[in-house]
Amino acid sequence: MKKTTGTAAIALALNLIVFMLLTASTFAKAEGGLSLDDLLIKVEEAKSVLTSIKANITITRAIPLLESEEVSKGKLTYQKPRKIYIKYDPPKNEINIIDEKHLLIYHLDQKQIEKYELANVGAQMNMFFDFGLDDSLEDIKRKYNIALINYSKAGGRGLYKLELSAKGGEVISNFSKIQFYVHEGLWLPVIFELWESGGEILNRVELNKVSVNKSVSGKLFKLKIPKDVEVIEPLK
Repeated sequence: MKKTTGTAAIALALNLIVFMLLTASTFAKAEGGLSLDDLLIKVEEAKSVLTSIKANITITRAIPLLESEEVSKGKLTYQKPRKIYIKYDPPKNEINIIDEKHLLIYHLDQKQIEKYELANVGAQMNMFFDFGLDDSLEDIKRKYNIALINYSKAGGRGLYKLELSAKGGEVISNFSKIQFYVHEGLWLPVIFELWESGGEILNRVELNKVSVNKSVSGKLFKLKIPKDVEVIEPLK
């Protein structure tokens, strides 16, 4: 399902905020920064009061061997529990909405909406709700490791780079490797890099101008469908 890949990456990226708090610690400390345990405490404190995220979003899907790169930009709103709204700028010109049960992909130019039940769109979408929310803590510790790779400063902000891996060399929902960067001060992930196909395809998600715990109307996640818009359900 090619069209859901970007949204799946976003869903996974946001849910790493929860996941980070539940995985076993590995590498003890990045030079010049906090230890992993101390970093996770900071993230846990930020997450415990988190109700919403608003941010500019840039998604890059690159295939280096083919010298191919697709970049999409837009605005993202996330609200607990389990709600995502993304409005992509032209030329993509698309709205994606995820709620507790459905994924809606609204192609504005084509006046068409694709509707999927989350239960039917595969592991990449469902894992948004599995990591840290539905899986038991013991299950997560049994399957996954998290490693603190390094600490650096870029553009005036401190960033902690971490890597998520499945125990036993398995892949995580078709991603062979997942790395993410936690913003020092905000204490939430703001950059995510997810590799597919053995590292041949890179999905990079970057959040900028991030604000948290701003008021979000629940109406944002309830799409009013114009009469001239076609709704299709490809998996039915």
